Amino acid sequence: VSFFHSTESDENQQIKKVAMRDDVSGNIVEPAGVYEVPGTNDLLIANTTAAGLMYYNSDENKMITVINPVSSLPSQKRIIAIITDKDNTIYASDDINFFRFQPETKKLVPFPLKDQEGKPLVNAGRNVFDSKGNVYISSLNNGFYIWKKNENQLIHYNKWDADKTANPGGDNIFYPCLADNNDDIWFTTSESVYKYATRENRFYHYGYKESKDVPLLTAANYITQDKNGHYWITTRNNGLYELYFENGHEVLKNYTINSGAGLPTDYLVKIKPDNRKKVE
Repeated sequence: VSFFHSTESDENQQIKKVAMRDDVSGNIVEPAGVYEVPGTNDLLIANTTAAGLMYYNSDENKMITVINPVSSLPSQKRIIAIITDKDNTIYASDDINFFRFQPETKKLVPFPLKDQEGKPLVNAGRNVFDSKGNVYISSLNNGFYIWKKNENQLIHYNKWDADKTANPGGDNIFYPCLADNNDDIWFTTSESVYKYATRENRFYHYGYKESKDVPLLTAANYITQDKNGHYWITTRNNGLYELYFENGHEVLKNYTINSGAGLPTDYLVKIKPDNRKKVE
């Protein structure tokens, strides 16, 4: 894997290169996400193939495998998800077990969490947190969780818990993506997007209505918000959507490879706003 430094002139300069190899099995690692260790230049790398969590030591330019201490089967030891909270505490999941990561010892310590039915948190994935410290955690085709850390409470939601019109026999995809400027949480699903208004404890559904001018929003993948308060939604099949509100009414626009906006493809995975100040 290579690491790059981005300059003000928008030129990326490769500064370090290190082999992405699990030092336990010797296997090449397939990354699933890269996260910065707060207060350091070190990195944590979630993956699909290693015997635990990959740790990049920046001082030594070296990859270390933080071994999963619970799972015994090689296929279950990889750490597939990393969860962070408001206090920069780091947690991790191998789909079955949940851990707290200790940066000072570089160890994974079991940290069992159980939901309102006494079931453990499983299949953890994408996650965000609000200003109160609540953590919203996706679960692969299993809805999502709200971890109310201050109350020591984990609540599991299915899609049909958030939307009473959803079919309980359908998919259960409901992935948190964004805590917006109002501290509301936005989720992507297979056919639309949702907002959880944290102050109201209520879900709002957007992008699900048919329109002659805008194709139906399906296969949403990621959401971000720009400085004007507009929401931008990537999809895996129909480019980019822009969502905003005028006089309380939803406005949805779509941009594809044929829209003249400069998109090279209609398959878009992630989007990130450029918050850098422009040099005059």
